[in-house]
Amino acid sequence: MKISSLVELDLDNNSINEIPEEIINLKELIFLSLDGNKISIIPPFIEKLQKLLFLDLNSNQIKEIPESIIHLQNLQKLTLSSNKIEIISPSIFKIKELVQLNLSQNDIKEIPANLGDSQKLEALILAMNEIEFLPSSIGELTKLSDLALDFNKLQEYPVELSKLKGLNRLYMLAMHSNPLENMPETKKMGLVELLNS
Repeated sequence: MKISSLVELDLDNNSINEIPEEIINLKELIFLSLDGNKISIIPPFIEKLQKLLFLDLNSNQIKEIPESIIHLQNLQKLTLSSNKIEIISPSIFKIKELVQLNLSQNDIKEIPANLGDSQKLEALILAMNEIEFLPSSIGELTKLSDLALDFNKLQEYPVELSKLKGLNRLYMLAMHSNPLENMPETKKMGLVELLNS
């Protein structure tokens, strides 16, 4: 790739099976979308794209998130839905500028304890996984406004949500299609919208 000034690259819905190392020559790249391909590995050299703000790898065959992703410190939006991810790397929550994270439709069972490190996170989309509980550190997400936990394995309303320091900012909570046995008291939570149907 010789177009070193390229800022946006959209290669959605192709048959790409790997990200070429030459991509690191695109030093001005801020938007990279490879949705709907056949990629199975996020290569470590992705960390070289230091100006990247948006990374979309939805609908691929990715099984794990590399530790090197922590070096994408300017990344604001990361979407990895519809993959085969089972474990979330704690490194994700150390990306200081991360605002939106979408990991829906994977095979995730557990959220790392350091979730609360992601201080700028506003939207956390974890629908259609195998999650049974939330880490207590979710209470540290002071800017969280959108939380999607629908189609998981939550049997009880997560008490951790009541510890959210920015609870008055929480606008959307989706928890439908879980084996929940009780409904939260929305007045005490101060929610503007509760999706539980």
